Amino acid sequence: MVISLHTTGSPVSRAERNKINENWNRIITGLTNLQIQINILAGGEVDELLERLNQAVNDANIAVQQAIAANEAATQETINANNTALQTALQTVSNTLTLLDGAITSANTATASANDATNNTNQAIQNAQNATQDALNAVTTMQNYVNQLSPKSEYNNEVQYFTNNIVTLNGSSFITLKNTKGNAPPTPPLVVNAHWQLLAEKGGKGDRGDKGERGTDGKDGTGVNIIGELLSESDLPTTGSPGDAYMIHGDLYVWQDNSNTWKNVGPIQGPQGKSAYDLAVENGFEGTMEEWIESLKGIQGPQGPEGPQGPPADLTEVTARVAEVETVVDGLPKPNALSPATIDNTGQHWFKKSLTFNANLWNNDPAAKEYAYINIPIANFMGAVKMTITSGYNVGNSAGSAVVIWNIGKSGATSFIKQMEIISISPAFASCFYVSDVQFEATRMYFPIHKKAGTSNNLFVSMEVYAEVYSDQGQVKFNEINLSEFTKSGEPSTLPQPWTPQTSSFVTKTGNNVMAGALGMGGNLSITKGVPTFEMIVPGSATSSSASIQLNASSTVDYGLEFKKNNTPFQIVHDQTNVVFMGYDSKWFSIQDLKQSASDVKTNVAAAITEQGVTTSPTATGAQMAANIRAIPVGAKKSSGTTTVTSNRPGYAAGYIRIANLGFTPRTIVAKRNSFTSDKHRSCSVYYNSPIVFGEINLYVDDNGSKYQGNGGGNSTEFWLQVESPNGALYDWQAYGD
Repeated sequence: MVISLHTTGSPVSRAERNKINENWNRIITGLTNLQIQINILAGGEVDELLERLNQAVNDANIAVQQAIAANEAATQETINANNTALQTALQTVSNTLTLLDGAITSANTATASANDATNNTNQAIQNAQNATQDALNAVTTMQNYVNQLSPKSEYNNEVQYFTNNIVTLNGSSFITLKNTKGNAPPTPPLVVNAHWQLLAEKGGKGDRGDKGERGTDGKDGTGVNIIGELLSESDLPTTGSPGDAYMIHGDLYVWQDNSNTWKNVGPIQGPQGKSAYDLAVENGFEGTMEEWIESLKGIQGPQGPEGPQGPPADLTEVTARVAEVETVVDGLPKPNALSPATIDNTGQHWFKKSLTFNANLWNNDPAAKEYAYINIPIANFMGAVKMTITSGYNVGNSAGSAVVIWNIGKSGATSFIKQMEIISISPAFASCFYVSDVQFEATRMYFPIHKKAGTSNNLFVSMEVYAEVYSDQGQVKFNEINLSEFTKSGEPSTLPQPWTPQTSSFVTKTGNNVMAGALGMGGNLSITKGVPTFEMIVPGSATSSSASIQLNASSTVDYGLEFKKNNTPFQIVHDQTNVVFMGYDSKWFSIQDLKQSASDVKTNVAAAITEQGVTTSPTATGAQMAANIRAIPVGAKKSSGTTTVTSNRPGYAAGYIRIANLGFTPRTIVAKRNSFTSDKHRSCSVYYNSPIVFGEINLYVDDNGSKYQGNGGGNSTEFWLQVESPNGALYDWQAYGD
């Protein structure tokens, strides 16, 4: 029996699933015909076996239908479960068909004679066997198909995939259309390519799950205690405690209690990063930081169209934040509402007031101390007073403003807290006005504002008072706070006019504000600009009383480090080997010049000492040279020695003796033969340095009394004396000097 089945393809579309259904129907029909043939051959003994086969086929059919329905649902979990069920059912069919094949074989044996008798019976048996094999082949094909439907986890470019393999990628699942390796599934929005087709797209994010139960508390952590700094790892102690740490060349070594070792966890501070300006210079920009910032500004673009009307603003959060902020003024809590102008009780009070002082109220007496003052009639007070003082502009006078805050504790005329801070002050205001510290009297306090002579500006004061009135003092009338002019005629101002302009109490990044007191720093002072300069100027003076250090460098030229006094350079460090100074002659000289000059002096002094009879090296120390100078003989000089007669004096033929390296210029030299040969052994030569350039040489011969006139001479380093002896004769000599 032959069962004709449809050829199925992939992916498993609806048409392919219909083919699978048709194949199963054909298998069922073929098996029914097979049952009829078997009944003819073997009787009813195989009925039970066929019933089991039918049940297995029905179960397989149900499993296939479930697999198809699961495939339509396109959820990977359901596909996996149903594929397993389908494989189990198909295995049951295969096992049953195997048993059926055995039964047919038994039937074939039992009816061998009948088979020999009739070809029709043989053909029927053959048909039954063919049907059985067809069923087994169909089951094997379906088994392979089911195996390939199994998921292969996440897609891997190095894995070989076969037709109908299923993979996941980025949350979606894909099925292969053909055997493939190294060809990835399609990228959305594509759903198919030559090798893959989208099976199920990744779903949307699910709802947030319920909050889990609180976990148990972890163990207490251990802080890091940096004990000190070491030179190398070999210096680390052999043991430590949890949290112990040492610094070694910038790296932190922490004790690991679980391994009983020290672990290098790396540096605790990274390298200093470069600013955007530094990077711009490295990439070719030339100019100062200010010029670079200016270069970043683009041209102004055209005005854009008017936007649509926005929705009404929700100011709930802003209103709440404003209410929160309004409870604090300059770091101090304050009531939620302003106090009335007159108060009769103690407690916390908050008051605001604006005051105006007209310019024509100034007396403008240059010989008198003149100031305006703000009067607050409170005897006992603790709190803060903040003022914004603005100078109105008049012709010939400068406008400007200052913001000042006082922290005050007052009991009658005595203060126990009095701190004044200038938050900000403009140079124009500081040149015309001077804000003094608060003054106390028994029932009031007042704030003087001094005026420079010739200034007649309007003053506008906006003040805010937070008061803790801590004892009963009757009514306090805040509305009596006033601004008045006060002049002490005939009393010259104790403040200089113009005085040294006041500045802000705080150092600011920009502007002219500086710190009035000492500046203490825990880190480095860094000045970042094109030509950094550190200036020191005596207050009230011009550059005639100043000093500065200036790094005169750019991105292309390095002029070195300049030191200036009164704006005039006196030292320049070009580099480590080129340092120059300004001399008394207004000429620059270098350290190298000074070193060479000192070396030359030592060489000349050493030569002079040596000439005086005490050998001295040019590299001797100053102390050694001084000792050698003290060792130079004083008074008459004398030297003696022995020399040999020679006739090699340049330009002369007679015999001479040469005397050299005396260390002084001799006045007289006497030479006498010191042994007898065949010559006149008692001959004597005398050199006398008379006022003429070279003196006369007198030769005396003792045996006959003859006297000869000879010659000789010398200079400061050597002397030649003529003698009456042959070459090689020895003479003892003595030289005398002044």
